[in-house]
Amino acid sequence: MIPIIQRFSLLFLSLVALIPRLYNLNSPVIGVHAWRQADTAAMARNFYQVPLAIGNLWQFFYPQVDWGGGGTAETEFPLYPTVVSGLYRLTGAHTLYARSVTVLFSLIGLYFLYRLIERCFNRSVAFWSALCYSILPMSVFYGRTVQPESLVMMSTLGGLYFFKQWIDEEKGRDLFVSWVFSAIAFLTKVLPLVYLGIPLLFLATVKYKIRIFRRLDLWIYAIALLTVTFVWYYHAHQIYLDTGLTFGFWSGDTNRYRWLDLLTFRFWGDILLRLVVRHFAVFGFIVMLMGLTYKRQKVEDYLWEVGLLSSVLANAIAPTSSYIHEYYQLPTMLYGLVFIGKVYSNAFPLGAMRSLTPTKQSARWLTIALLFLVHKAGAARSSHHFPHDQ
Repeated sequence: MIPIIQRFSLLFLSLVALIPRLYNLNSPVIGVHAWRQADTAAMARNFYQVPLAIGNLWQFFYPQVDWGGGGTAETEFPLYPTVVSGLYRLTGAHTLYARSVTVLFSLIGLYFLYRLIERCFNRSVAFWSALCYSILPMSVFYGRTVQPESLVMMSTLGGLYFFKQWIDEEKGRDLFVSWVFSAIAFLTKVLPLVYLGIPLLFLATVKYKIRIFRRLDLWIYAIALLTVTFVWYYHAHQIYLDTGLTFGFWSGDTNRYRWLDLLTFRFWGDILLRLVVRHFAVFGFIVMLMGLTYKRQKVEDYLWEVGLLSSVLANAIAPTSSYIHEYYQLPTMLYGLVFIGKVYSNAFPLGAMRSLTPTKQSARWLTIALLFLVHKAGAARSSHHFPHDQ
């Protein structure tokens, strides 16, 4: 059994991740953030109702909502509802298929996370990190909701993975693919400009140092990313000026930027409690703190600390939204997973398992199973702190 898991690690991890994400997959849009899911589902349905013809493609740049009297609204780049609406044309409009798209993006994100950590460290750290990603409650929950969060996490990880691969091998194709994924992240949500942009800049600076300013390819990469992001959000703002409908990015009654909240203990205390209980299921947070004490072998290893700090900075930039919505802390969880993986890899290195006697192997895997159950128990307890979509 053990050699099979080691040989087909990604398949095993994908199955572990898939099983909880399939639970009650055909449930309607109810539960936590039902309003946000309903808005996303409505945009997908409205796209689905547009007759598919070349002359109608421009309408996919004008997402329609059902509130405020109905009409086009200022929102993020509607790639997720567009993909869902495309599936609807094959299957018919049903929440099951929208959730299936989310699950798919979540599994692709798992693949990129595994490959990125494997490239940065080794297969053992990648395995344990990805295993935690598969079972942590917020990862599971937002890996099946009718929201673009799994798309953003997938594209963030894809952008980082291909950029790291380009840093190591300098193949232009990797830089282009990284740009595509990073552009998706920037267009779908604004804050990846911070929690993805800063880690990308860190990797480039470590590799090229002062020469970073003489790299034409990096200038093109950065300017093109900022340009497409600016163009979309400028276009979206013009929609708001025309219709008065907005999700509140820059306009409307929603105040996302009450920065005085950052000076209060309650704000940071509640964010920390949410991370400990909901995102890392208590036990995982303790293990992550242990992993933060491990010695770094090279400067590049600080990528994950940079990611953690940049994700906290992203929360500080939009404090009101970050305080209300726990999915604003998903990037913090992603960057924290590697520290959990380091601890488990140090205690249970996969490569060393083969050299153990069958009795010692059984004892080692029994210990791992017990730790896994402790982790799952923490996840189960944390699930009582927020409603689910039953």
